[in-house]
Amino acid sequence: MKAKLVKEILNEDLIDKVRERRFGILDKDEHEDFNKYYAMQQLDKNKSDNHNQVVASKGDFKLIKNPTSIKDLQPGVRGVISPDGNLYMGNIAKGIIHVDIIEMLIEKGILPKDTNKNGWGKKLPQESGFLTVQRYKDTNYIAIGESNKLIYDEADWKEKIKFYNEFLQKAKKQNPNLVFTNKLVGIKIFKRAGHDEETAPHRLSENYDDQKNLMINFIKNKKNGI
Repeated sequence: MKAKLVKEILNEDLIDKVRERRFGILDKDEHEDFNKYYAMQQLDKNKSDNHNQVVASKGDFKLIKNPTSIKDLQPGVRGVISPDGNLYMGNIAKGIIHVDIIEMLIEKGILPKDTNKNGWGKKLPQESGFLTVQRYKDTNYIAIGESNKLIYDEADWKEKIKFYNEFLQKAKKQNPNLVFTNKLVGIKIFKRAGHDEETAPHRLSENYDDQKNLMINFIKNKKNGI
């Protein structure tokens, strides 16, 4: 009797295995394991994407609209602010320049097809239809891109910065988690107005690594309406 019972149990297990393999049916333990695996996959996906909205991609490069977090973005990544204040930021810095981002935005219909991809560095953002920006190192500071040549000179910066502030203020409303500064990000600029590349007050330079100087810069921006 006992032998018969064991045989029936073995036959039932064999039938279940055949059914599982043939129809893809999981048993209870496998089903629980799958649920755990799926939950971990979703958790990892959410962690990596940070719920960021990717509007365009090319290989490993992703263009993100109004990133909710930039902690996973590389230091010095570039971006573009559209006239409505939306910030489009890349996740990779190396090998990607502002022109690449502008072309993607045109292809996606975010910027008009007649947008001029060349010569925008010598135009006001109101004329070009966008403002190029760049993350300052690995901070949450977003500064004006160094190709904006109209404000290389400090006197020109003081005269024209109000036009750039308009774009920065709109982007700030859309991205309250970021700090937008109206300083130029680069130090590869002409030596003018009695300042060198390291000390010119309208440029973010190596001197701004110190948290104290960043705070001073932030206070100055507040006074300038940023």
